[in-house]
Amino acid sequence: MTETYKSQNIITSFKTTENLVNILDQIAEPIFVKDENRCLVLRNKAHEKLTGLSNTKILGRSDEELYNSNDVAEYLKADLEVLATGIENINQEYFTKADGKVLTILTKKNRYIDSKGNKYIVGVSEDITKLTSTIELLEESLSEVERLSISDHLTQLYNRRGLSKLSPRLLELANRQERQLGLIYADLNKLKTINDTIGHEAGDSAICDIAQVFKSISRATDIVARVGGDEFVVLGLDITPKIYKMICERIHDQLDKLNQEKDSRYDLSISLGIAYFDAQQRQSIDELLAVADADMYKNKI
Repeated sequence: MTETYKSQNIITSFKTTENLVNILDQIAEPIFVKDENRCLVLRNKAHEKLTGLSNTKILGRSDEELYNSNDVAEYLKADLEVLATGIENINQEYFTKADGKVLTILTKKNRYIDSKGNKYIVGVSEDITKLTSTIELLEESLSEVERLSISDHLTQLYNRRGLSKLSPRLLELANRQERQLGLIYADLNKLKTINDTIGHEAGDSAICDIAQVFKSISRATDIVARVGGDEFVVLGLDITPKIYKMICERIHDQLDKLNQEKDSRYDLSISLGIAYFDAQQRQSIDELLAVADADMYKNKI
């Protein structure tokens, strides 16, 4: 039996569950289901609106057949990870529409196994293009002098002033939409030792390496800042305890890789802490920083 034929059978079986399809169509968020071959077998109307592709063009086909090749690599990595591990994957992806417009999409994927042992990827997407654009427009609205005043010259991240200036928009959005928001606080361990024993040039290099790690694991909608000599912050929507654990694992994996490749005279390590925004308490950015800083010191090496 060909893979295409198998996918068509799955599509038919899903379509017979008419109530399920009708229920999914009532949900505002784009929802999709892929089979083990990563072919799309079910989706709701919101997903059709997001992609601009009709069911006749999309069902039974894989991402490689449908989408821009530059976008597909990221989809493939997340799909294979979910199918293999069953662990929820939350990832920022880019989707190029037929008219050439590029959307920034936040997609959550989970694995579902039916009674026959067949595996599926169940995904929920959110178009966060406007949020990304809002943050970019906010920065673009600043004068050149103001932009320089909110940037850290060494790492090109935001500085503490930049965090204070840009964070109210995310706090407001988290409160209005009742969304999770987390502030991750990180401290580069033993920076003073590196400066004193090897030199400040090595210390600056270590700071830049840590900054690059945070750039690599952050999304376009996150605010990443260096708020002190050896202290960094990531402020982002939809950071839950589960997602925070995943982020920590990614950070430590990146650090392990860096330590194998770089100057062997010292190893990079960081201590991490977290604070979660509570819509009932309406904490300020300074209050979140204080909570995350205290949590970080509990884990300090």
